[in-house]
Formats: sequence, structure tokens, C-alpha cells
Amino acid sequence: MKSSVLENSPDNLALMLIQDMRDDVQVDTVAVRFMFLASQGSLHMSDAQHFPHLHSFNSGSLVAGMERAREEARQQQIRRVSKDYGLFITYPLRPGENLSSVAKGVELPEKLLMDYNPGVDFSSGSGLVFIPGKDQSGSYPPLKSRSSGIHGEVIAGLSIASVIGALALAACFYFRVYRRIFGSETNLEKTSGSSAFNGVVSSKLMGITFDKSLEFSYNELAEATGNFSLANKIGQGGFGSVYYAELRGVKVAIKKMDMKASEVFLAELKVLTNVHHLNLVRLIGYAVEGSLLIVYDFIENGNLCQHLRDFSGKEPLSWSSRLQIALDLARGLEYIHEHTNPAYIHCDIKSANILLDKNLRAKVADFGLAKLVEVRTGFLQTQLVGTFGYMPPEYAKGGELSTKIDVYAFGVVLYELISSREAVVEYSEDSTTRAFGDDSTRALGLVAMFEEVMNQPNPSIDLQNLVDPRLGEDYPIDSVCKIAQLAKACTLQNHVLRPSMRSVVVALMALIS
Repeated sequence: MKSSVLENSPDNLALMLIQDMRDDVQVDTVAVRFMFLASQGSLHMSDAQHFPHLHSFNSGSLVAGMERAREEARQQQIRRVSKDYGLFITYPLRPGENLSSVAKGVELPEKLLMDYNPGVDFSSGSGLVFIPGKDQSGSYPPLKSRSSGIHGEVIAGLSIASVIGALALAACFYFRVYRRIFGSETNLEKTSGSSAFNGVVSSKLMGITFDKSLEFSYNELAEATGNFSLANKIGQGGFGSVYYAELRGVKVAIKKMDMKASEVFLAELKVLTNVHHLNLVRLIGYAVEGSLLIVYDFIENGNLCQHLRDFSGKEPLSWSSRLQIALDLARGLEYIHEHTNPAYIHCDIKSANILLDKNLRAKVADFGLAKLVEVRTGFLQTQLVGTFGYMPPEYAKGGELSTKIDVYAFGVVLYELISSREAVVEYSEDSTTRAFGDDSTRALGLVAMFEEVMNQPNPSIDLQNLVDPRLGEDYPIDSVCKIAQLAKACTLQNHVLRPSMRSVVVALMALIS
């Protein structure tokens, strides 16, 4: 779990948000939300800091997730505080669930759930359900405040003892409902003795704990994909094929890798079980029988590369959509660089690894090449991995690894968003040495093309020649220039001068607002 503490509101409230590690509130269980009404004049932060569970569930600063908590509060449309209501858990309905199944899962009467959720259509398979919890006296809190009912505004006045009760209720709910549907916590150490693995792979699997994902059987995944039929194949990468399936009522994407890709398999599982963000693809589970399989959320609109290329047949992205995609990608990278412990470097950011959901919101995918960051120095020496055209010169030459290689690749993606061109326009075997020689920024690709234009005294005129022609004239040239300037900063040859992803997020937010 992670927790975030919001600063005081005008109503003198402090909100503490403890949420399930998987942050995608569109489909994920939001384990616990609770608030407490503090005394007049209290600063609240000291109260939160003395609550030991906050430290137990947070490796970083208590206020590191402040912006995320604000967004959650906005999404749930919390506007006022009921002075009477005590405690609840919010739970998003999933397809196939109804009033009866939810009531049975939490062992509460159906009428009680209906009373607390008068506006919820339990037959729709979507929507947010409030699960009431008992207060310290063992009773369910009253439904109404002095002057109004709850609706979507039910908020708690909780003491520290009630907070502990909230955690207990969350645990009970998680085990009874979520795991009743999807199974229980799994440690790969328990399955590492499978005959599908040789000794080397088995030893590497030891001790990897999965708190939020689960193990599927090969047969279940094979059945869901029509025995991995070509009809269900939706993608092909360097380490395996991706298939569409509906698994236990949920649309998923299943990546199937052979045993020789065990290092990539392990790397991706290690990362995805430790990073949880709206702009990162979500891990659902895995299988380790005969093949290595990873199960993710299915992201409806494919990848960014498909939307940028004419051959895909997809509608061209509007300029505003491209800006939002850039911001989503930046936020995902900022999260893994600065808000996880340990921090990670993706190492293979490119348009093909950026997935777009039904609303064209971006999620970073394919963490098979991700690396840990050495916190003290921020730099590592590593074997060269990644995609030509997105590699910065310091990495391509000597394998020097830092978060700035993701920044460089992000800059290349910005150029792609402007032009819809591939990262490498021309490529041949004999051009590799030239591309990463002394004049490494003059690679035969977007960085060189845009750099030539951006170094002119007035780049806006020639810059228009690089803009995706499918946009027509439906774009503000000033905005394009600013994105190109940001991309140039991200792709500077000297990695020290490149901005952090945090700075990039701030710049993009200012541009979009």
C-alpha cells in the first residue's frame, strides 16, 4: 500500500488516502479511502506522522503522493464532509458482478448495500460501491447527516483507533472479494520447482513475491486464446507474441515467451510488481508452464506507433491528443524515476511501447529491459540493450546507464509526435559506426533532422515542413515550436544538461493549460 497526505483544506480537514498498490482506478480495486475531521487549529501533519502504519507502507516521503491524492479526491467528487458517517471502503464493480455477488463477498445483507448505494446500478458491471464498516461500538454509522444524506460525499470522522479498524476492514475485503475472484498471493519460490524450468531459471525465481498478481495455469490461458491462435494474435515483439483474450470476465493481453527469454520475463515481473501508476501498463498475472506468459490489462487502441504511421489505417491523432499523450508518458517515466523505491530506468522507450486506451490516454509498456538505478550515483555500466534511434550517445558508446537515457528516448518520441516519422529514417549496417561516432547526434534519424532545423535563427518556418501532413493546418505553430524545443533539450548530447522527467512534466503541464 501507499499513502498520501493532503494539506489542510479551507474546512480544516486532513485527508489520508491509502490506496491499493494498483493505481488504475478505472478497473482496479481501490482498497481503502478514509478521512478524519481534526480538531480546530490542528496542523494534522503531526498526527499523520505519528501514525505508524503510514511509515510501514511508505518507503518515501509521506507527502510524495500529494498530487496523486488530490486527483483521486477529484475523481471521486468528494466535496463535503458528513460529520456523522464513520467508515467505508470504495469498490469498483467489475463486469459480471452484481448486488448478490458483492454482498456475498463482503458478507453483508443486500439491503444494507442498497441503503448505502442508492444511485448504483449493480447490474451494469461498472460504478463505485461503498462498503460500510462498523464503528468502534460495532454499529454501522447513520446514513444521514444533520441536513443531508450521503450520496457520493460519505466521509469519515476517524480516531487513530478507527484507522487501524480501516486497515483491518480493507484486509478482510481484499481477501474475501478480490481473491475470491482472482485467487491468492503467490510466491514464485513455491512454483520454481516446476519441471518447466531448468536450475538456472529456478534459482532466479526464488524469493520473488507477487502481492497483486496471480499464477494462472497454462491450460487456462491457452483456452482463453484459442490455443494461442493467429486470430487472437495482436502483436509481435523481439521477445514474444501478444494475444488477446477474455479471462474471467476481463479483457486481457497475454505475452507468450519461450524459455530462452527468462531474463526478460523475470525483469518485467520484478518491475511490474513494484510499480503501479495510471500511465503504466498493469500486470494481472503470469504462468510458468512450458512457456513464460505474462497477463496484462488489454489496452484497446494499440500502440502509438500504429497511430502515427499511415500504413496502420488509424485516424490521425489531433495535436491536443498528441500533447496529452506526451504528458501521460512523461508522468509514467517521472513515476519510475523518482517515486518508486528502488527507482527504475525503462531502457526501451519508443512509440511502439506506448499503449493508448479507449480515450487515447497513454500507458508505458514492455519493461523487459528495465534496470534498477543505483541511488547513490544514479549511473550504471550495463550491457547494451534498447532500440536503435532512441539510444543516447553515452549509452550507445559505453553502456553508461542513467535515467537520462529515458529522457533522451522521450525526446525522440516528441519528435515522432510532431512529424509521425520513424525514429530512424534510414538505416544500414555500415551506418552504425558513423551514427554513434564523434558526431553521434547526426544519426540518420529524427534527432539529426530536427536539430538542423532547430539550430536556425528562426526555426518555425522550416519546422512546419516536418509537421505531420495529416494534421493539415490544424495545429498552433507556437505549440509545435515549444514541443520541438523541449525535445531538443531532452536529446542534448551532454546527458548532464538534459532535464529530469519531473521538469518535463512541469513544462508540458504549463504548455497544455
